[in-house]
Amino acid sequence: MSYQEYARFSRRTQDVSSAAPRSRADRPYTGSLSSFSVPRRSPLHSNSSSTSSTSSTSISPSNSASQKLGGLSPTSPVGDPLDTIRQLKQLELGAEKKPNLIEATLPWRPFYLQRRVLACFAVAFVGLSVALEALLGYSTRNQGLVTTSEPGYFVWRLAPTGILLLVAAVWTRVEYQAQHSAPWLRLSQGPVAAEKTLLLDYVSISRPQVIFTALKNRDYVVAASTIVSMFLMVLVVASTGLMFIILVDVPSQSTPITTQTTFVNNGSALASSGSLAFFTMLGLQQQDLLFPDGVSSSFAYQQFLSESPVGNAITATVDGLSAGLECEVARLGLSGVQLGQSSQQFNTTFTAGGCNVTMPLISAAFSRPAGAAANQTLYFARFGEGSCANSPADRRMVVVFGTETFNPRPLPTNSSTANMAVNGTIPRSASLLCKPTYAISQVEVTKRNGVVVAVDPSLNGQQRALANIDAFAIADAFFGSFQNGLADTYADTTPWFYQPAVVNVDPIMYLALEYRLRSAGVAISPDALLDVNILQDVVNDYFQQYVPLLASRSLMEPSSTLITAVATGQSERLVASFAVTQFIVVHLAVAAFLTVAVIFLVPKKGFLPRNPGTMLDVAALIANSRPLLQTLRGTGGGDVAMLKERLAGSEFYTGVEAYEGAGSRGSGWFKIFGTQSSQGSPTYAKATDAVSHPPLLHPLYRMTAFLALVGLVIGLEFTLQTSNKNGGFEDVTDEEHRHVLWTILPASILCVLAFYFIASGFSLRILSPYSALINGAAFEKSISLDLVDKAPPVVLFEAIKSRNLAVGGATAAAFAASLFAMFASTLFTVATVPTTANCQMVIGDFFAQSNGQANPEVCGACQNGTVLASLVLNGNVSYPVFTYEDIAFPSLSLANIPADMRDLPDDIIVSATVPGVRPSLECRSFQQSELAVNLSLSEITGTGNPMIVTLPFTAGGSTLEDNTVVLNTGYTLSDLDDPRKLALDPNALFGRGVYRPVTLDNNETVSRWIWVWGQLENAGTSQTTVRTISALTCNETMNQFSFAVRFVGGVLDIDHINPPIPDESTQVQADIDIVDNLQYDDLVTLPTPHLFDPFFMSLVSSRFAVPANALAEPSSPSVPDAITFQHRLIRAQIINTLSRRPTPTGADPNILTLPARLIATSLDNGAARRVVQDTVSTRILQALLASVLLFSIASWLALPKTNILPRSPTSIASIAALLADGNIFGLLGRGAEWQPNEDLQAYFKDGLHVTMGFQLGWEKLKRRRRDEREAAWGERERDEVFAVFPMVSGM
Repeated sequence: MSYQEYARFSRRTQDVSSAAPRSRADRPYTGSLSSFSVPRRSPLHSNSSSTSSTSSTSISPSNSASQKLGGLSPTSPVGDPLDTIRQLKQLELGAEKKPNLIEATLPWRPFYLQRRVLACFAVAFVGLSVALEALLGYSTRNQGLVTTSEPGYFVWRLAPTGILLLVAAVWTRVEYQAQHSAPWLRLSQGPVAAEKTLLLDYVSISRPQVIFTALKNRDYVVAASTIVSMFLMVLVVASTGLMFIILVDVPSQSTPITTQTTFVNNGSALASSGSLAFFTMLGLQQQDLLFPDGVSSSFAYQQFLSESPVGNAITATVDGLSAGLECEVARLGLSGVQLGQSSQQFNTTFTAGGCNVTMPLISAAFSRPAGAAANQTLYFARFGEGSCANSPADRRMVVVFGTETFNPRPLPTNSSTANMAVNGTIPRSASLLCKPTYAISQVEVTKRNGVVVAVDPSLNGQQRALANIDAFAIADAFFGSFQNGLADTYADTTPWFYQPAVVNVDPIMYLALEYRLRSAGVAISPDALLDVNILQDVVNDYFQQYVPLLASRSLMEPSSTLITAVATGQSERLVASFAVTQFIVVHLAVAAFLTVAVIFLVPKKGFLPRNPGTMLDVAALIANSRPLLQTLRGTGGGDVAMLKERLAGSEFYTGVEAYEGAGSRGSGWFKIFGTQSSQGSPTYAKATDAVSHPPLLHPLYRMTAFLALVGLVIGLEFTLQTSNKNGGFEDVTDEEHRHVLWTILPASILCVLAFYFIASGFSLRILSPYSALINGAAFEKSISLDLVDKAPPVVLFEAIKSRNLAVGGATAAAFAASLFAMFASTLFTVATVPTTANCQMVIGDFFAQSNGQANPEVCGACQNGTVLASLVLNGNVSYPVFTYEDIAFPSLSLANIPADMRDLPDDIIVSATVPGVRPSLECRSFQQSELAVNLSLSEITGTGNPMIVTLPFTAGGSTLEDNTVVLNTGYTLSDLDDPRKLALDPNALFGRGVYRPVTLDNNETVSRWIWVWGQLENAGTSQTTVRTISALTCNETMNQFSFAVRFVGGVLDIDHINPPIPDESTQVQADIDIVDNLQYDDLVTLPTPHLFDPFFMSLVSSRFAVPANALAEPSSPSVPDAITFQHRLIRAQIINTLSRRPTPTGADPNILTLPARLIATSLDNGAARRVVQDTVSTRILQALLASVLLFSIASWLALPKTNILPRSPTSIASIAALLADGNIFGLLGRGAEWQPNEDLQAYFKDGLHVTMGFQLGWEKLKRRRRDEREAAWGERERDEVFAVFPMVSGM
């Protein structure tokens, strides 16, 4: 029954003949007298006169409202007035006239329910399934995806969960639009009960309820979309266990490395190589040092840098230089024996293959030494050089070993005759004429844990030589390296390992024979060396080892080149779980199937004039549905039960009814039609404060969630500390299910909490427009606000823009919570955790007063500590055992080792607190103005231009000599014999260190050192002047500390990555003699154009060097620091070699025993595979949890009161009930449902174009005249209603 019929009938019963005005015939309410409640004319630019095609064909659904007037005839006699009014109410709520439905194009349908969008999702699900299967296949074929050390490790761990999170987040739009539009879609399909249309609410119930209800109502699109959404949530949790770490045997695979050196085709460095190779060889064979990087027993090879996991081997094919001797057996000829004033000489020639080389054998010890038996055989050995027929172009290296007899005839006692012929023979000998050779070929260098473990020739046998490097240039450098004072101590001596036999050797043969002793374990008997084959093996092996030491320093230069190496060994790799992959793939396949099914179920065309996303949109859609609105009057403040009571037994559908009047244009009235049951006078909802909170926004639930957040932050910290303390939680093998459980279970807990904050944030977004209406809000912040059907980033942006802290905080909290799952996937992982065990370290010696004697196995006259120091500084060798930088430790051994760790592999760690000694220097610097300099200049070549530098009395010396240092500023006479020393820089730097002890009054001697350095002008000439000069003096003492030390391997090498840490509180002075047992002249000499002693040569060239030009800067602090450090390092090696004493027999074992801890770092030596908690992931999760807490608290504070609505505003009837008693409909023009929001907003503006505000609350309802009669008949005068009302601007 239309409103005009009701008006005409109502007036007819009162004998009123005038009809109601047609202009308001189809409006549900009469406009009030206020300016904002008068209906407005449609804006000129509106689409109320739409050109949409219409039809006059009547469309009547099978159960359309075509019933009669329920027995009440317009011509029925009028009875009792009260009965008449009741009949009219029944008629008002009863059947309408048959609607004049027309065909009209309805433009709106949900975007995410369009078939092309759903098809994209189906393709995405299938694509993800295929990608996961491919990923699993790749992981299976390659024993994993990446190693844990590769940069992409965390990307692989986080990406699967992140991708599924993104897909799930986008799919929620599909789910929401399906649930939200389902009642409207059902209305468009014909009359259906209110429970399945107007009262239907899928949005506010849980997903399991949605699925059950949707299947019951045959809303298969809703059920399918919700099932897919639940699948995706489950898959997000499951994906955290998709990847896990196992230890696998890595097959040979390519890996990039960078070479650091290359061979150079330039012999200049070779010609001035100095004696470093000699020192290095000496250290290798006498001090058991390791080969420096770039050198093996047979090759000098390119150094390279690789970053391989611990335990893995890297094999690189690089260039290597090898050398050898091509020898011919020579015949020795003796032409005479001569006796000199201080030496004896055998005039010998060596002939082989047409080459005749003259090389005399000279010695000061060929005569029988004192104490030798008369019949004792005297042996000799020499390694020298010569040329065939004295031709420089045809050179040879000469090796000879033999026996000799020397019988000088009696000479006058006053004779000064030199080179007198005497009797002598060489009864037996073995001699060789050799040519040096070298070649550069490819070698395979294998490193493990940064240490070279093998250097082997490559199968590629191609060899080459350097065009500008002759083999004899290498031989010259070989012989030249023995031109130093330390080498001279080996000349004309018998090696210690042959004594008491007499084997007179030169330095080369001394060290060659000792090299064979070190490598073979026993010395070769002298008689065996008379075999030319054995003799050739000895010298060839030595030369083959020695030349790489020369080449590594003189024939190579820094270079950086990227090449490919081969990695083998064990590695922690990230692998894909078969079970989890198949679980995800199956669910994605089901999701794809359900999505395809939805494609066939969603409407192909639109079914609404507009998107019903806001209150304004719903108002526009139901504005013409007068019977429905009248039915819902007074229910705005009621609960769902009241709505069900009002709409019980009714069926509804939507349609477009043609405008009345022949001249009317437009799309027609969009209405909700219904067949409504008759009911008596309705009951209005009563105003009450007992309104419930939305379930998820209840303060109790919120506080519980907040406490859970705080508990998780604390719990994560507790478990992290437990993991760090105990080395993880439990031992695991590579069983897949254990790894998966340790990731999925924590992720499940975190995701439950995340789902709460996501859902509560969604509820708050629904509630936001209504909370704004409670206190009154602007148009765009209330009835036209849609924060639900939008992406969270858009919602967050709009919330920030509108300063909506409640929604912004909740959305930010939901976003942060959604990341829980991603980082839960990396929270717990499996790692190789070191295992520890207690043991003991036994001290084998101690440091005491030095005996000042060198090791007899090295040489009888040299200070071998300086050899070690030179090698550490300049030879690129590691520190000798039980020393590190300037620290010397007593020798140690392990005891009480657990049975399962007694193998002591190379990578085991031993941690202990060990006593050690280190020198201490108390120093004072002096600038040029404080020094007295006396430079003596001479025109005579070879005088050296001595410079006397005198320090002031404050330098600490007792006498003038104690404070004086003499330096040569030019050439000395000995320098003139060595052309290599004549290349002096005109602006040469100079530096010298001297020992100047001081005797105190108590006769105690203080070790004191003076260093002087600076720069000259016109050096080496008679115009030499001093440009700059500085000095440093230091008093030296020895102190003992307790050091926290980490040793590596069973040989107890000190861990250079974690150097010893001293406990300064344990410092005591050590009773160690450091007087007069360190000579800088024993250090290696290096070529230099400057005037440096060996100490300063190392100072500017060692691995700890300062730039040479720093010596010319008087105020440079780096020079004193470098001087003191280098001196302490040298002193530590002197102490190491000269001051050790064995522990006395019967010493207290408690003093000699130190507690230690074994740390097994690999599975081979006892380490375990354990579940550990990742620190980075823990900190990220704690930050996310804290941010969720802060954002949520801010949101709650911004909107503390959420119990503002009597029911959820997510059904059509619920929103309509809030609008039914308001005055919004009186402001909407005709065709509002077809108009965009911009046009609708114009209805709510006054003449000043100010948009009115709106308010939600209880208000007294003004009754119509006909209702006032009811009051006269005894009924109540007014009802109070809960509704949305417009507010006049300015209110």
